[in-house]
Amino acid sequence: MKLIQSKLMNLLDEICLVSDLFSRQLDKYAAAVIDRCFDVDRDFAVTLLNRPAVAFCNANPLKLALKANCRSFLASRCVQRHLDNEWYD
Repeated sequence: MKLIQSKLMNLLDEICLVSDLFSRQLDKYAAAVIDRCFDVDRDFAVTLLNRPAVAFCNANPLKLALKANCRSFLASRCVQRHLDNEWYD
């Protein structure tokens, strides 16, 4: 029985590791996408941050990124510009 438990724990560790790597890749991808939008149209990109995401049950992208600990996305130029606007306006 302990052997089975050990094997299951190892499998869960591997799944968590793969999940963590995948989530970091998605975080970097999201940051690249929002910054690309920012390069093309700054106002539109910043507006996207406040617009509810219909595909995600109308979740707020910034709140979702914060909850998911998406550090690359939160550190993106677009998000930083939005935060600057909120802070200084």
